[in-house]
Amino acid sequence: MTSLAKLIDIIDTRAGEIEIAFQDPANRKGIIDRVNDRENAYRNLMADLARDHRANHRAGDPHIMTLAGIKTSCTAGISGLITAWLRKARKQVAEETAGA
Repeated sequence: MTSLAKLIDIIDTRAGEIEIAFQDPANRKGIIDRVNDRENAYRNLMADLARDHRANHRAGDPHIMTLAGIKTSCTAGISGLITAWLRKARKQVAEETAGA
């Protein structure tokens, strides 16, 4: 597994955990509180990526992130940005695998 594939796996696992917690039927919080919790969890993930993997994030409209040489942007918040990065990173791994 390449280092990029490992990074995808790390991020995909964390994002999956966030989404499971957001959709948990046992969570009795209102939708606004749950959405805020979800965005805070993605902000924490972004902070971890910056600290541990040198992700560069610029908040704004759009949010922009560069991680492992892959640059993405998204107007749908940090959760959308991470989803967009994962999509682009998976495509790059697939292309590298097909070319190998």
